[in-house]
Amino acid sequence: MAEEGRTAEAARRTEGEGAGPDALRVGVLAYPGCFASEVFGVPDLLTMAGHVAGPDAPGYRVSVLSPRRRVTASGGTRLDVRPP
Repeated sequence: MAEEGRTAEAARRTEGEGAGPDALRVGVLAYPGCFASEVFGVPDLLTMAGHVAGPDAPGYRVSVLSPRRRVTASGGTRLDVRPP
């Protein structure tokens, strides 16, 4: 249960500091059986990129997308997703 909502939390962190109105929008595709580390890794990587780029950079807005309503990654981790 602790991992539920982890993707949404990573996306909120990415949209936080430095993600102004000109933020770049990034979609991460989640599908049944995908590796959760790939889905979680992209927002984390972009968060670090935003820190390196500095406060004047536009930042990123990351959404985890799937044509399915619910996605369970390998290992049983449920992912919060949005429709594309």
